[in-house]
Amino acid sequence: MALDTLAPNIPQWLLITVILWEVLWKGLSMWKASHKEHKIWFVALLLLNTMGILQILYYYWFSDISSKTKKRTKKVSSKRKKTKKKK
Repeated sequence: MALDTLAPNIPQWLLITVILWEVLWKGLSMWKASHKEHKIWFVALLLLNTMGILQILYYYWFSDISSKTKKRTKKVSSKRKKTKKKK
């Protein structure tokens, strides 16, 4: 099946560019989500096709937010353990 039959009014170079853009960002964001063990994000990134918008937002914004909150909770819990040991 040729690309011309899928989208006859869109230039072929533009269609190929959009497909490569989507695949690049989908791959990067899903790789990052899997390494950070964000299962819900991984599934959302897999199922939703947003021409890279959601993937870019996750890659640069949301993945850092969740890792920062995990670091904060680890610091707080380790401080609590230290104060309990001192008492």
